[in-house]
Amino acid sequence: MKESLSPVGDLLANIIGIASVCIGIITIIMATVVYLIKINTINNQIYTASKKYIISLSVFIIVIALLFGSYF
Repeated sequence: MKESLSPVGDLLANIIGIASVCIGIITIIMATVVYLIKINTINNQIYTASKKYIISLSVFIIVIALLFGSYF
């Protein structure tokens, strides 16, 4: 990586950093909600696996990887 970034590169680095933090916070919130829902469903013996949360978390991870890949 260069020692100094152009203004566009600096802006891109800032956007990637902020987006990564936001996606990370969303991931933590989603994981907590899914965990709390699963506790109730297991206790009520009506547990079913949910694909939509797994797919959405996978998409968030791919987005983060693409953001970092585009920067480096």
